[in-house]
Amino acid sequence: MPSSIQRFIVDQFIVLMVAAFIIGMLFQPLAAALNPVILYLIMTVMYLSFLKMDFHLLSDEIKQWPIHLYLAITTLMIVPALVFYLCRFVLDLIGLDTTYAVGSLLLFSAPTAVLAATFTLLLKGKFERSLLSMVVTSFLAPLTMPFMLSSVAGSYVEFDYGLLTKTLFMVIVVPFLAATLTIKLFPKVKGIMSPQIPSISVILLVLVKVGALAGFRDIIFNDIGQFFSLLLLSFALLIVVFIFGWFTLWWASGIDKITTGLITTWSNMGLALGIGNMLFKDTDPEVVLFLTVAVLPWHLSLVLVKMLARKVVVNSP
Repeated sequence: MPSSIQRFIVDQFIVLMVAAFIIGMLFQPLAAALNPVILYLIMTVMYLSFLKMDFHLLSDEIKQWPIHLYLAITTLMIVPALVFYLCRFVLDLIGLDTTYAVGSLLLFSAPTAVLAATFTLLLKGKFERSLLSMVVTSFLAPLTMPFMLSSVAGSYVEFDYGLLTKTLFMVIVVPFLAATLTIKLFPKVKGIMSPQIPSISVILLVLVKVGALAGFRDIIFNDIGQFFSLLLLSFALLIVVFIFGWFTLWWASGIDKITTGLITTWSNMGLALGIGNMLFKDTDPEVVLFLTVAVLPWHLSLVLVKMLARKVVVNSP
């Protein structure tokens, strides 16, 4: 793929995700065709993320394991539970189905996204900390996500605990092992693929977004007010979680606070969408609809991060 096209895809990531929403809404047959392969697309994204990662950068950060344990518990358990109950309260207040809150729980109980590490680098935060957080939370997620769904939202939705655990291990561990084997057996592949991984990942995530919209066009168009309510709610939740994450290490420096804010807020939306689509599309579509709507503010809010990143770069010596 020509480098100019790669740069365009990465630079216009947010625009492409909005376009994916429009395409998914307009072309439902295409969305229906992509829907069954969403988890496989996510597995490919995870594989590419692990393939590009430089684990030697993490050696010093690993020594601070108490902080990472604290951040993992906060990110994977405390924040999702608080968000779920807050979301449920607001939904009840505005008269919407409280099942939507399960979508917020699924989103924020997902592991840290690669984008969080990318923007930590742009904002001159602790890149190694965000990178290690992504690794730690990814490997803990197959244990914590089923536990959180069962203990916090078990009375609202039913799901197969064993299937969820097995699927998470498949989606996370298998790509990690595949990437590790690729690096060991075919070391040149990483060098060849690395420049193209960001653009390929964006394309795959666009396909995930399109596929997740299968069957939701009529639901959204039939109650456009509900759509905008969920849009505003999910955006507000992102702001609240970022503020909470900022003060998670209240005693630390501004650099630490920027890092924890990003780690806490930008979880793996693609993984949450894939799991939600597998578990709840037929039984509790409200969960998937919340996640599908939340994709828009999840990505649009990154505009604010980019603006802040430019400001940091301009003001830096």
